[in-house]
Amino acid sequence: MLSSKTVLEEITHQGTYDIVLIVSTSKKLCESVHREYQQKVRCLFADVPGYEEDLDWGEQKYIDFLVIRAQLMKALTMSSVRFVLIETDSTWFRDPFELFVNATIVDDADIVVPIKGLTHKGDSLAFSPMLVEPTNASVVLFEEMTKRIQEKDDLYDQDVMNELCRLQYHGVVCRSFEYNEIADGKWFHLDDSTKNEMQPYIVNNNFYVGLKNKEARQRPAGRQTAAKYTLKTKIHELK
Repeated sequence: MLSSKTVLEEITHQGTYDIVLIVSTSKKLCESVHREYQQKVRCLFADVPGYEEDLDWGEQKYIDFLVIRAQLMKALTMSSVRFVLIETDSTWFRDPFELFVNATIVDDADIVVPIKGLTHKGDSLAFSPMLVEPTNASVVLFEEMTKRIQEKDDLYDQDVMNELCRLQYHGVVCRSFEYNEIADGKWFHLDDSTKNEMQPYIVNNNFYVGLKNKEARQRPAGRQTAAKYTLKTKIHELK
């Protein structure tokens, strides 16, 4: 993951930090966030021994961490909390909160997620940002997801989500953003003209492994394109 502080800088600029909850296994990160933002941003330290440092994608500890995340999502959903899961390896070019609000009120979706730019390997849906409505179906979705990745240690939550959505497991309704709204790693390889036409809200920095590699790719993309878009500062509340 890229630094949560990087995402906070973007969110703070847009005036939306008052509805953000960071859950971190790093006590130092939470202390740093509270020191810089006081009570404006809530950071919850999850005391999980052995997970204080960055994890490498694909290693067993990374996969085990997905179980912890799935359990947290299940707990939030069972507590009737409407939320947006955000992974921090992404670039925000525009304020997405109006998009999030509209996506959750348009139809009967239990979850709303992005579509992948490259689908030849099977999965068509990406995991983040994920809008979650606390419904019976979404509770069952996260219960089953947690169960499967606990039982089989080579499974990823995204793969399970794709299968359950495809099967409409226990009636779960999964909707998706348009690719020009939430893009992914494929976007970095598009020509400048196509990028400017798309103007996505968020670009997920996936299809690339390694913290330093992600940072190196994201940094020049931000310098070249972020200035072209206007970041809104109005606070939107997800009610």
